[in-house]
Amino acid sequence: MTDFLSHMEYRLQDGVSDDALAAASAPIDDWAGAKPGFRYRCVARRADGTVVDLMYWADRPSQESADADFIASGCGAALLPLMVEDSFRAEGMRLVSARPGGAVSAADADADAASASAAA
Repeated sequence: MTDFLSHMEYRLQDGVSDDALAAASAPIDDWAGAKPGFRYRCVARRADGTVVDLMYWADRPSQESADADFIASGCGAALLPLMVEDSFRAEGMRLVSARPGGAVSAADADADAASASAAA
């Protein structure tokens, strides 16, 4: 498997909602979607508030090419002010195994959790 995973983590300023995070991330989704070799992106928040931002690429050269254009594109401009300064860290890694499935939005996940709670 030659797929490549870009793994980023950062913390958000206090009070930043999931909706605000999703809105600020939308330009990044659009930018990445136009890049050759882009597969998909997932953004999640851990219980401690750390955001885990994963981007899946066809291969390392696709990710590196896109990465070289990220700052100049300005697509992260809405997200940067929401982040805690000096909290960003990133790494890339070659995927060994992956099984892509259907994407789920935060609203879908909330609805599923509410349904499961009501059924219990």
